[in-house]
Amino acid sequence: MLPWADRIWNSCIPPSHSFSYWRLMHGKMPTNENLRKKGCVIVSVCCFCLNSVETLEHLFLHYTFASDLWTWLGEKLHRSIDRISIASLLNCIPTHCSSQVSDIYLAAILHTVHIIWLARNAFRFQSQVQSIR
Repeated sequence: MLPWADRIWNSCIPPSHSFSYWRLMHGKMPTNENLRKKGCVIVSVCCFCLNSVETLEHLFLHYTFASDLWTWLGEKLHRSIDRISIASLLNCIPTHCSSQVSDIYLAAILHTVHIIWLARNAFRFQSQVQSIR
């Protein structure tokens, strides 16, 4: 089994957040990039910035809204959150800590992923602009 898979399915994390992260790790989020791979004929552009192709990495790691969220979360957790890849997000969880502290870090990361996805959908389908505040 994948090392992150056991961790995300945790009683302290809502299943919808775990599922969002599971889909992200498996490349199954219905972004423009993935829809095009499945044969949908669409123009792929990030609905937020209109400057880049909507890929998982752009949407969840590099777009300004996501980047600001990860920076804010890192400041609150007093950790640097590695945004080199989707898989590296969980690397900020301390290895030598109590299970409760580990659960807090995990919940914060999975919640942030879920919030980014909800913000993308709120903007795309309801024209609601999200703010870091």
